[in-house]
Amino acid sequence: MSKDDRGRDDVRPPPLIDSIAARLLRIIFACYFLVTVVVTVIQLAAEYRHTEQRLLHEIQAMQQTFGPGITDAMWRFNDDVLRGILAGVKERSLADKDLLDDDRFLEIVDRVTG
Repeated sequence: MSKDDRGRDDVRPPPLIDSIAARLLRIIFACYFLVTVVVTVIQLAAEYRHTEQRLLHEIQAMQQTFGPGITDAMWRFNDDVLRGILAGVKERSLADKDLLDDDRFLEIVDRVTG
C-alpha cells in the first residue's frame, strides 16, 4: 500500500461489485426469486386440481343428465330425440365450452343433428 501526504495508508473503498450492499442485494433477490417461483408453482398446482375436479364433476353431471335419454334414444333408434339431446349437449356450457370445442365431438354432433 502506498502512503498519502499525511503518512496514512491509502485506503480505497471496495469495488461496487464486492460491497456488502451488493452482496445483500444478490442474496435478498435470490431469496425473493426462489419464494416467488415456489408460490407460483403452488398456485398453478392448486388451480389445476380445482379445474380438474370441476370438469370431472360437470362431466359426471352431464352423464347423469343426458345418459339415460341418449341410451333410450339409441336403443329405440329415435333419431329426433337423439338429435334434440345432442343439440342440448352442444349448447350446454361445460367449463366455458373448452371441453366441447373438440373438433371430433363437434363433427359427431353436427353429423347426427344434420
